[in-house]
Amino acid sequence: MKSYRECVAEYNATKKNIAELDKRSEELTAELREAFGKPVPPSQRTIAVNEEVRERRDRLNEIAGLKTVQEIAGKIWKENARNAIFAETVGAIAELVGKYAGKPFGEKTAAKFKAEFKAMTGHNIYLSNGEYRQEICLMPEGYFFRTDDLCIIVNGDLFDGNKLVAHAVEDFKLNYCADYVENPVNRAREIVDRFAELKAAYAQFEIQCKAFNELLPSSINNVYAGNFKGYLS
Repeated sequence: MKSYRECVAEYNATKKNIAELDKRSEELTAELREAFGKPVPPSQRTIAVNEEVRERRDRLNEIAGLKTVQEIAGKIWKENARNAIFAETVGAIAELVGKYAGKPFGEKTAAKFKAEFKAMTGHNIYLSNGEYRQEICLMPEGYFFRTDDLCIIVNGDLFDGNKLVAHAVEDFKLNYCADYVENPVNRAREIVDRFAELKAAYAQFEIQCKAFNELLPSSINNVYAGNFKGYLS
């Protein structure tokens, strides 16, 4: 597993790659417009223009595919960053929760907890003792996550009244996070390929539904494939 900062660097690299692909796409689009307006002898106009247009359109489609892979890889690197920072800090969390367990967790204790955690990990932390939700939220330097992306839940109660309850490391879990992926680009390519297969299967299913519905009397409800939507649609 790469470190949190390495994962963030990889995520930023995907953003840079996407920007470069966008720039190249804009350049090719401009070349397409130029190809349509280029003076060509009447006898060669259709063939010459069509070849230029086809070449650039193929390249645009290729760039669009590369961009999709980079976008998905970026999302995976962001998940990886969440996994990495959790792995790097959960030991400190368990240690400090144990240290302050059984003590009233007021403003002064909370400030000490946060200061010690910052000294141990370099990151900020917030503990919530709400009526309906008890959780720990990480707030790393260079924070680029949504509010709930780095919320840690506990197996059991985090607080008993206004006092922390000690827990083992394995009792802490990052909320709603996929597992770490070693090669996000390869995983992104696999997702794109699987999605294409899924779309083809869905299209076939729609045809089968239509054929089935044609067999039915009006008193029997038709079967519908429903709406097929996803990030790659």
